[in-house]
Amino acid sequence: MKKTLSIIGSLFLVAPLLVWAQATTTIESHGEMGVKSQIQQKRDELRQNIQQTRDTFKQNVLQKRDALKQELQGKKEELRTNIQTQKDEIKKTVADHRDEMQAKREELKAKMQAARDEMAKRREAFQEEMKQKREKFLEEAKKRKDELKKKLGQDRADKIESVFQEMVKKFETTLTRFNEYAQKIEDRIKKASDAGKDATTAQEKLTAARTKVDDAQKSLEDAKAKYNSVVTSGQDLKVSFDKVKGLVQGVSEKVRLAQQALVDAANSLKGIGASIEGGSTTNSTSTSATNATSSTTSPTSQ
Repeated sequence: MKKTLSIIGSLFLVAPLLVWAQATTTIESHGEMGVKSQIQQKRDELRQNIQQTRDTFKQNVLQKRDALKQELQGKKEELRTNIQTQKDEIKKTVADHRDEMQAKREELKAKMQAARDEMAKRREAFQEEMKQKREKFLEEAKKRKDELKKKLGQDRADKIESVFQEMVKKFETTLTRFNEYAQKIEDRIKKASDAGKDATTAQEKLTAARTKVDDAQKSLEDAKAKYNSVVTSGQDLKVSFDKVKGLVQGVSEKVRLAQQALVDAANSLKGIGASIEGGSTTNSTSTSATNATSSTTSPTSQ
């Protein structure tokens, strides 16, 4: 009995403890579940925040990339537009310059053609005048021979006239070849000018050379006129023929200067790619004309 009461008493003592332990266990169980729930909730919130952050970052990146693409596309279009504008400006500048140069070439060509036409007219008139003088000189040959025959006799008269005529012929042949050579230079200049090249310098040198050729022709005609005057007048033949010889030497010098000017004009063609062959023509004709002066003979030495 006592043992039974002892056991019952013990149960009364232990029972509260068991109740308390069970209650504690229940509380702890409920507490753990609450923490886990909170942790899970926090994890879910964190995962959601991370996803939102990712989505936001991704959206920002996409927006910035699109903005950058648009900006680059805009700059690319602007650059393409600027390049095209510059190309158009360059083309226009080149076209304007080409048109300007073409206009200047046409103007220069017209001026040179006008100068050539004017020169041709003057030369035609000059050559006609020289032709008339040559014909007159030949027509007066018989009269000169008759006058010389009266003063010096038939043989000496024939020889003097023959020598002078031979000298005149050599000079005239030389000057004729000079004029032919000048025409070749003229043709080259015209061809170069028509091709758009600036032949102004060559034209100027040719004009100067032709002027010297004309001077030589005039000088020859003066010598012929003086010779004719000496023969047909009552002047002292020795003194007068010395004067004629001086004139003839002057013709020779002017022929030499004309030859040099023609060579200079021909050399100027090289600068426009229009060189001319046959330059030795001026040298050979000039030499033969120069030698002609040595044939001028005074009547007193016959």
